[in-house]
Amino acid sequence: MENYGENIWAAATANEIASNNPETIVLRSALQKGPQSFKVNKNLLCHHSKYFDSAINGQWKEGVDRKK
Repeated sequence: MENYGENIWAAATANEIASNNPETIVLRSALQKGPQSFKVNKNLLCHHSKYFDSAINGQWKEGVDRKK
C-alpha cells in the first residue's frame, strides 16, 4: 500500500512552492449531481501531480496555446 504520509507537506514547503508564482487555475468537477469549481495554485498543482504538470505544461494544444 502507498505511504500517504510522504505526500503531506509542511505549510512552509507549500508556501514556498506557491509563492514562486501566484497564478491560479480553476478545476471543475464533472459530477452531474453537483458540479463544483476549485481554485488552486498552478505551481502547487503541477509540483504535486505529474498528470496536471503534463496537461498544463506539456506540448498539448491547450498547453501551447496557454503559453502564447
